[in-house]
Amino acid sequence: MSSNHLVSATLGSPLWTQKSARPPLRVQDVTSSRFRRLLRRTGKLSDARRMRGVTLIEVLIVVAILGLMSAAVAVAVIPTGERAKVDIAVQNARALRNAALQWRTTFAKADCPTVPTLLRDKVLDRSGKTQDPWGAAYRIKCEDDEIYVSSLGKDGKEGSPDDITEPAKEGR
Repeated sequence: MSSNHLVSATLGSPLWTQKSARPPLRVQDVTSSRFRRLLRRTGKLSDARRMRGVTLIEVLIVVAILGLMSAAVAVAVIPTGERAKVDIAVQNARALRNAALQWRTTFAKADCPTVPTLLRDKVLDRSGKTQDPWGAAYRIKCEDDEIYVSSLGKDGKEGSPDDITEPAKEGR
């Protein structure tokens, strides 16, 4: 080797210089098995570093996909929970109406029962639901020999579109 070649190697520049006609070393060109293993390890180490970067990108992609999926599930599930509350309110209103009809038949009275009256006369079980899923008391109204049980719905305002009446009145 020429002195220029040694100087350039010690300064950290490539082993092959313009003055030297030798190409850079490859793993196949090295005769020493120890040096060959060292070169292979160094090559594998850089591959491992490259693989680590790809893995990070893959993790980020998976996290993004999971985030999108959880958002889609949340959008699909939240309205279902509100629909379940409406269904529960309708079922409870039917049970209260049936109890009011039974009270009217049993006691042969023409007046309209109230929830406390149904509980006192033991027509309605104490474990029966007397409040709608939104925490308001059910209302019992009697009109033209018909008993209506209603809930004010989610907004708690009378006459709004989310009111629930059992049986459903005409026009609702």
